[in-house]
Amino acid sequence: MDVEYKYIDIKVIWAFPVPIKIPLYFPILTNPMSKTKPLGVMRYVASHVKSRALRSGITIVGISVCIAFFILFASISQGLKDDIMAEISDREEALAEQRAGYITIMVMDVFNRDYFTNTELEDVEELVIDYCEEHNTTGEVFPLAINLLSPTNPESDEMFILFGLDPEKGIKYDFIKFDPETTEVDGSFLALDTERQVILGNELWEMNYPSARVGDVIDLETLSFMTGDVIMVEDVTIAGILEPNIIYDRFAATPIEFISRETGLYNNATNEYYYFFASIYIEDASKINFRELNSEIKEATGISDNAISDNENYINNIIISHEKEIGIQEERKRTVDGWLYAVLLLSSVITVVGISNTMLMSVTERRREIGTLKAVGIPKTGVYRLILAEATFLALLSLLIGGVIGGGLSIYFDTQYEAGAGGLFFAPASLTLFIILVAAILSVSVALLAALYPAYKAASLEPTEALRYE
Repeated sequence: MDVEYKYIDIKVIWAFPVPIKIPLYFPILTNPMSKTKPLGVMRYVASHVKSRALRSGITIVGISVCIAFFILFASISQGLKDDIMAEISDREEALAEQRAGYITIMVMDVFNRDYFTNTELEDVEELVIDYCEEHNTTGEVFPLAINLLSPTNPESDEMFILFGLDPEKGIKYDFIKFDPETTEVDGSFLALDTERQVILGNELWEMNYPSARVGDVIDLETLSFMTGDVIMVEDVTIAGILEPNIIYDRFAATPIEFISRETGLYNNATNEYYYFFASIYIEDASKINFRELNSEIKEATGISDNAISDNENYINNIIISHEKEIGIQEERKRTVDGWLYAVLLLSSVITVVGISNTMLMSVTERRREIGTLKAVGIPKTGVYRLILAEATFLALLSLLIGGVIGGGLSIYFDTQYEAGAGGLFFAPASLTLFIILVAAILSVSVALLAALYPAYKAASLEPTEALRYE
């Protein structure tokens, strides 16, 4: 048996109202013992598909519908998975942000002057950094001085909060994140710790200093948070005015060393600053032991037990809540995957049944014809090729039709979902190259698989027995 290869144009006139030429590159079977015209495999297949147009058409329609719905459901599944994965990612990011832990050192014992010094604070910072590194997270200490700021209008009973903070670090405490990077300010942020500067919250500025502008010099009348004494801090330059912000509107901020000196929290003899408040920020508090770290902080500062607090309970609750939600999303993802596998299995079964039935009927009806082919010298491999080529032809044509319909439906579904149509369009659809490739590989491979048994039956026919078949 010799094999020649030629290009063949097939006119498919039974499936479309207008003839379509499909260039196919298939082997031409020739009989070395015969001088007859070479037998084109696809020409032979096309003639038999055409002669059994109704059955072949039903097979193509059935497989096309399977492929179209597979592409549609796979696209919806992918769209749902994309949405679920995005939600899981958002949850994980939210969880990462809310894993932040806070340990607060707040000394309120005015009579015993139970402050901690800047030397002790440096020891605490070194302790926190080392401890967090050992537990695969990061930590930072933010000192803070707190005073009350009196209104300039004597008839007003409004009170504002004056912070003294590190100009470079700012402050991180629970929902308060006040620093040069996160704060929107008209002007500039605070400069050096010793500068006589202040940043005014928007509401505080409008009520106390409405005529003042950035660069102007004002006086601050403060009320010591510790002693209750009224302290006048004069000649302070406005470094900036905060943009309206519900959290910071009633705040003012000055460099911590400057305000500590002005309010008597600095010892000239020892060159020590005194603090009664500090916030310790830990990026991922789920990795640390609060009790252990708290104990070490108390030992470093000598403060009493009631001077330290943390948000351990909140961290535990929020982690449990978010991890439960992530578990629900993961379960939804597995459900969508299961749905996709079910659609894939159903499509495969229908394709196998459709093509197998068509091929078996074709072989049964052509027993005499196949016997004739074998009698003139066409071997089993040639018969295999004829049956498999017909199955491939049906699968490719079905893939073309089903692919166009499925792709169009997927795009339409996604458009309607984005437009908020609701109802049937309950989910987004994401048509990807991967889905198209899977549909193509599935249809062709399943078609070939379905045609194997009919091809085997045809190749196993004995010529003499087949020629007697009516």
